[in-house]
Amino acid sequence: MGVEAIIVQQRVIIDYAAKMNLLVYAVDDHPDHLGALVGTERIGEASAHTTLKLMLSAPREAATLIPKGMRDSGGQRNVCTGYGGHDSARGDIRLRDGDVYDVRANRERV
Repeated sequence: MGVEAIIVQQRVIIDYAAKMNLLVYAVDDHPDHLGALVGTERIGEASAHTTLKLMLSAPREAATLIPKGMRDSGGQRNVCTGYGGHDSARGDIRLRDGDVYDVRANRERV
């Protein structure tokens, strides 16, 4: 192995070590150790939550069924888990003209 290869290898190792001090690049248990320096523990994994506002864009003759577990069409991979401040075990809703529902939704894992 030539001197050039050793220098390149050292630079790669130095770059890796420096990146482990930045949360965005840290892997494995390095973020835990960085948090320990400032007295912070890692929070548990959780999916992101959002609120979707459901309303009809045009008048309809019959109520529109919105099933629990529906997916939004905005490409955000949100999945409806409950409605408003109600218990998330509540089932489907029927949306009539003029009704507006705030719907809790969780982001699916990719």
